Amino acid sequence: MSSDRIAQHPMLLDAQKHTTPPKLRAIIGTTMLALFVISLPYGIQHQMATFTPTDMPPSQSTSPLLEILILSFPRPDVEASKEIMATTINSYLPYIDSNVTLSVFTHSTTHTAFVDVRKSFASANVTFYTDTDQHPDHWSGQYLHIAEAFRWVLERPTYAEWVMLVEDDFPICGGDRGWDAVKRVMQILEARSAGQGIKPGGFIGTGGSGLIIHRTMLPILTFLMRTHAEIASKLPPASVRRPADLVMQDCLLGTDPLCTQEAGKLVITSRLIMDHIGGMVTTNKNKALNSDKWRCGWRHPFHGNTQVEVVVI
Repeated sequence: MSSDRIAQHPMLLDAQKHTTPPKLRAIIGTTMLALFVISLPYGIQHQMATFTPTDMPPSQSTSPLLEILILSFPRPDVEASKEIMATTINSYLPYIDSNVTLSVFTHSTTHTAFVDVRKSFASANVTFYTDTDQHPDHWSGQYLHIAEAFRWVLERPTYAEWVMLVEDDFPICGGDRGWDAVKRVMQILEARSAGQGIKPGGFIGTGGSGLIIHRTMLPILTFLMRTHAEIASKLPPASVRRPADLVMQDCLLGTDPLCTQEAGKLVITSRLIMDHIGGMVTTNKNKALNSDKWRCGWRHPFHGNTQVEVVVI
């Protein structure tokens, strides 16, 4: 037995053992802690290792229950954008059926990655749509993009009871277990909608991604987004201009002064079941890059808010 192994033998008295120098011990401890923290967001599938599969509730009408509406906008790096879009679309494809549909929308006519990805998914059950409307009296940006997407949904002959808004770099995560959490949220939303007549919302992601909205809420949200996008704004001069995702969140929470619906509690998952894979390839040149924010398994930012109901995962 070597002297090093003898020195660390568990039967030796503490005074006889070689101890790691304090500085090295601190470095090792810090490294192990960092590795543990970094690994937390990616452990969601293991945290949900045992679960009883949930059935997606049936639609209360002849329309599909849920439409997954992916919004896409050009990035400077076309190849990276194509990879991000394809990854996100592929994450939802296994769950598309007669009750759940998938659409990809853009309000840009110069979105090369969108055109290429649409070709690669030509045989898949996905609807791609490029909106070519011109709006010289509105600022181009997220408000207008969302308003036009909701308008497109509403103007189609048939649309789903609920719409889940998704930015194109927020794939579902956790595999079947992650999707099962979506079904649990939908069960609560449908039960509330049918039993109480209240149209609450769901939220499984962050920002604007993962918001689940009843179709009766789309007209008011379209109006709010368009109002914020107008160059000659009708908003009160003293009002604070909030980002589009906060406007939608506040509306679904019932705290937006311009959104006068009767809101039920927002139904959220305890952890994010959407990943964020486009932080380093942003569509906004003025936005700081980040590679590891709002990732799969992070605690939901609304967890702890008294205005939400939590589905624990």
